[in-house]
Order: sequence, then structure tokens, then C-alpha cells
Amino acid sequence: MNRIVNGSFEEGVVAPDSLPSPWLGVRSGVYEGIGHTGKRFGILGTGDNSFICQYVDVNAGESFEFKASMAADSNPSEPRPSATIYILISYYNDSFEFLGYGLKTFIAYDNLTSYSPSKTWSQIYAVTTTAPPGTTKALVLINKLAPIEYFEAPILIDDVMLTTYQIYNSEN
Repeated sequence: MNRIVNGSFEEGVVAPDSLPSPWLGVRSGVYEGIGHTGKRFGILGTGDNSFICQYVDVNAGESFEFKASMAADSNPSEPRPSATIYILISYYNDSFEFLGYGLKTFIAYDNLTSYSPSKTWSQIYAVTTTAPPGTTKALVLINKLAPIEYFEAPILIDDVMLTTYQIYNSEN
């Protein structure tokens, strides 16, 4: 079961400077076009840092697989590099006290596929650590860091998923 609500951005209002609930963000929005799947996708804009995030319900002892489709919104005839992307999943208790990180990973500068209807999107996969005792929620954050170059491409995001992942132990 996907813990992310509206990870495909298909529900809610299309707005360049806002996100449908329960997503939160800064310098981000939802657009219509040819998404990875469906006709909508999230976007992290150009310029300063921009991000999207969502709190999800989780349980202590669970591990998760994070998946997302991303692309640089760059015209192939005038390519622009993709910014560095930081993906963070952190664990909290009912009082929103920080309990630890489940995932901290980067997508390196200029390492995403440039978007076009004929190209595939970059597929991002990662596995979290196990949620510590007392965990009741996790914050999933996708952050486009401030640009290295003046005019980096906006980042398109679609099909964000956080699903339970069974870690198998060879001792069992």
C-alpha cells in the first residue's frame, strides 16, 4: 500500500504555485501535460531552493521503499542541466519529536533525463532504514537545491510512492 497520498498529482487543482493537500511545498506546483503516468505532474521551479513534502502515517519497525519518477524540464534544442535533488525521509512520534532519519540521498547535478514525450523519465528507487521505536509518522521531502548555474531546468516529479519493504535476514 502506498503511504503517499496523491503521489501522481492527478487529484486537486492544477496551479503553478500551489499543491493539492496533503502536499506542502515552496516554489512548486502542479501542471497538466504528459506526465510519467496520467496527465498531471508536480514541478519544482527554477531559481532558489524549492521542495515538496508530505507527512505519512507509519509504524515503528517498518521499512519502506521510496520510488519516484523525475525529469529535467529542458528543451532538447536548448538543454539545461538538472539541479541537485535531495530526498529525505525522517521519522517522528505523535508529538512531532524527531526520532531519526530513514533515508538521506542525493541525485547528482545534471543527472536526470531531460523531459520530452518520447523519452523515459528517470526512475528513483531507495530503501529506508527501519523506523525506530515510538515512530508514528514520517516526513517525505523532495528538495531541489539552490542552483550551481544560473538557469537550471525545473524538475518534474510524478508517481511518488512509499511502500512497506520487507528486509529479509539470512538468519531467519
